[in-house]
Amino acid sequence: MKSVNFEILLDGWPELAGLGGFAEACAHADPASALVKLRLFGENLTKDIHARRSMGP
Repeated sequence: MKSVNFEILLDGWPELAGLGGFAEACAHADPASALVKLRLFGENLTKDIHARRSMGP
């Protein structure tokens, strides 16, 4: 989903960009769904950081 704030992530992390875009799009109309998507965003970001740090230099 297109986003003003999360498009920068599209090249490297398309899943994160999609989750952020969805949360941004429905923040006012459906805040509960936006929070669920932002939680998934945080979980996936944490998973990606851990995976990259586990790879080493």
